[in-house]
Amino acid sequence: MRIAMFSDTYLPQVNGVVTMIKLLKDYLEKEGHDVFIFTVSHPKARPEKNVFRFRSFQFPWEKQHRVASPMVFKEAEEIIQDLKVDLIHTHTMIVMGYIGNIIAGRHGIPSVNTYHTLMEDYVHYIPFFNNFLKELVVDQTRRFCNKHNAIIVPSNKVKNLLTNYGVSSEIVVIPNGIKLENFEKPFSEEEKIAFRKRWDIPDDASLMIFVGRLGKEKGVEYLIDNLARINSKHPDTRLLIVGDGPERKNLISQAKKLGIKKKVILTGYLKWPEEVSLAYQASDLFVMASHTETFGVVLVEAMINGLPVVAFHDEAFDNIIENNVNGYMVERKDELYKAMDLLLSSEELRKKMGQTARETAKKFSIENHVRKTLNLYDKVISDR
Repeated sequence: MRIAMFSDTYLPQVNGVVTMIKLLKDYLEKEGHDVFIFTVSHPKARPEKNVFRFRSFQFPWEKQHRVASPMVFKEAEEIIQDLKVDLIHTHTMIVMGYIGNIIAGRHGIPSVNTYHTLMEDYVHYIPFFNNFLKELVVDQTRRFCNKHNAIIVPSNKVKNLLTNYGVSSEIVVIPNGIKLENFEKPFSEEEKIAFRKRWDIPDDASLMIFVGRLGKEKGVEYLIDNLARINSKHPDTRLLIVGDGPERKNLISQAKKLGIKKKVILTGYLKWPEEVSLAYQASDLFVMASHTETFGVVLVEAMINGLPVVAFHDEAFDNIIENNVNGYMVERKDELYKAMDLLLSSEELRKKMGQTARETAKKFSIENHVRKTLNLYDKVISDR
């Protein structure tokens, strides 16, 4: 099978969408399929076989993101015609995604979209007109999805959302997968101690970890607020924040105001997966406070590394977190504190939940994801 994937984000950018696209590409190629990536140009991009890059510019309010020029449509269309692809798979609902969708329609090529991101939860990055923009995003999402033969979503939460939007294309739930072997290497105590020393974290300190983009929608400020409360009972506790984004300065300022600047460690992006896996294993529990997730890949990564997890309740996590078994899902900020306190107070509980978490994570392998995706590809092509 010859598959063209269209995305406005790809390497060297670091985010969950890029990770899933790269894994899917690699594993489809292992199965003998030809995969072609159509994406944006990037000043730090390295040449990669079957990756086509098109003129792009930076988002004015999100410097690490880029958007393709609409003027590249003809160039992309000509390449698709030469490649004679069997299916187009779009991954974003921005310029490259629209280009892929339009080309599929014009040339009768079956198309699938993976709905990775809850777009309406990100309109706060554009000042003014938020309510109008939310309505516009819902309308455009419905139109965009309905021009595909099928939509892949990572959870029932997203399926229900798109159904409420009025999406009539077939919606198929295929949970995201991770390359389990990337995170199954056990690091030695010496390596974990060295990692802590690098970030000035005492060996005997309790360490909570968050991994992800530092955007307003991720709710990292709630984690810092709770760290301040936790420190009154567990004074040696630290919060390790792995990732970067527009909220970084605000989070540093918040930690200063609360008098816990030295207890909040912001590493920026670490090398994935080696350093990220080491960061997980050097920590005691994983915490997050987002309400905008479509699945929760970082939860699965933390769990395969043997960490219990604490998060706000989100329908996207229903098949991942089992309360009182591998972690806690909570409704309110004060419950977030209680869950953290329970786990920080008992090493035995952390170990027990961490072992169960590891077993849960094994269900979410990239192999399972690819198998289900290929089955959908076959169905879409045969139904055409």
